[in-house]
Amino acid sequence: MVRIIPLLLALALHSVCPAYSFSIPSMTCRVEILPDRSLAIEYEALFRCGQSARPIDVIDIGMPGEDWELEDVEASIHGTTIRDIRASEYIENGVELHLGGSIIAPGAQALLELRAVCREMVWKDPSEDGWASVEFSPTWFEGSFLTGSTELLLEMTFPPGATPDRVRYHDVAFTSSRTSADGRIAYAWQTVRRLSGPCLVGVSFPAVLVEGPLRDRPGPGIGEALRSLLPLLFPVLIVGMIATGLTWAVISSRRRARRYLPPSIGVLGSGIRRGLTAPMAALLMEEPLERVMLLIIFGMLKKGVIEHSPEGAIRRGNVAEGLRAYEKRLLPLLTGEEPPARQQVSRVFAEMIEELRKKMIGFSARETREYYGSVIRNAWTMVEKAGEGDRAGEIMADRLQWLLISEDFEERTVGFTGFRGIVPAWVYTRVMGTPGGAPAMSRPVSLSQAASAIVSSLEGSASSIASGLSDIAVSVTGITNPVPSGSTSGGSSGGSCACACACAGCACACAGGGR
Repeated sequence: MVRIIPLLLALALHSVCPAYSFSIPSMTCRVEILPDRSLAIEYEALFRCGQSARPIDVIDIGMPGEDWELEDVEASIHGTTIRDIRASEYIENGVELHLGGSIIAPGAQALLELRAVCREMVWKDPSEDGWASVEFSPTWFEGSFLTGSTELLLEMTFPPGATPDRVRYHDVAFTSSRTSADGRIAYAWQTVRRLSGPCLVGVSFPAVLVEGPLRDRPGPGIGEALRSLLPLLFPVLIVGMIATGLTWAVISSRRRARRYLPPSIGVLGSGIRRGLTAPMAALLMEEPLERVMLLIIFGMLKKGVIEHSPEGAIRRGNVAEGLRAYEKRLLPLLTGEEPPARQQVSRVFAEMIEELRKKMIGFSARETREYYGSVIRNAWTMVEKAGEGDRAGEIMADRLQWLLISEDFEERTVGFTGFRGIVPAWVYTRVMGTPGGAPAMSRPVSLSQAASAIVSSLEGSASSIASGLSDIAVSVTGITNPVPSGSTSGGSSGGSCACACACAGCACACAGGGR
């Protein structure tokens, strides 16, 4: 891959990328060509965080083609399973691995292991009829973050049935070969190089060893054509890359605003922290603060300590018995005269997060999140199995706080159109603000309609308390999870700033270590 980055572009990109610095002393990549034309890919890469760099908390790994599924990707860091794997938002085709409690601290190192399957990666060999070919390059990384060289071992295993006299390599000769116990032939390429660009190798073998039909590889002349046009497109490229970098910086900053939990929560503990309320569980899952506020309001309405008014939710007298600490902090702010100051609401959330931190001491955040995820799934199952009648409405009202944590709440309640139940009277009088109940409360109503009306009422109350919760989230993050000093970006994971693939049909990626 040919790159020409002028000083202007380099400086512009540097101004929006976080101060990450890492090396990869060694990386092993094993690729198995499967009979169904898929590639089974395994990485073992040792990441070492720079002494003065920001911790590595997210790693991007590229995929060789477009036909892959997120659920087929498995990864671990230093032996700990990585459970937060997402489609990357920073490279065009790949995954982002969120290390959670296993971040790599400055001066430390950890072994990343990843397994994935990418389909439709075997093509017709253009040089000989009846033959198939595969071209592959291990993932590479943004050079501005990467230091040093890497001991690279790339091994490609041919499909079953291949024989030594009926396989061949392409332009780059392998350095060794072997035959496994089950008769599989493998070529290996071993080298020491800087992983800031592709290391493309290729192999060919009889097409009968894989399922057909095979297709022609995408046109190889595209890259050359683009390079020939580069001098003409260069001014546009500069402006485009700078704009893209600035856009990524804004997106990264917005994403970080939601990462309000201190990284230390639940890192060193083990076991499940039971007994968390729905708002506390939502905080642990780092749900948007709008959703957390909605859950708090629901709980206070249910307890009867606040009520609806034309101005929104206001307190009823000075009763504070049976309230949670965060509810007691919020209650004095609900005067009904004017919305609380943003600083006051921010402080409620900040103290709530500190309370959560103390509750999680000695417990595992990952295991606890999984546990409350199962609580939410069970709540949906209970409502879905309740059918119709009093029980369905009671269960929905009782479990509504847990159901509301789900990001797809609105979509899932649409499926309750055919379910009818009797919603308890307190839901109408307290949550929906209907004086004396409602005529429909004594007869079955659509649970979908009831859920929609309840959420609409709660959202109105929450917005009356804090209409700018997205801005408040930034303020809360500044208190509970501030950007480390020396960072030039607001992103907790600022991706690699420039990335390109060298060829169609070959594996490539770029990722900032931890981004």
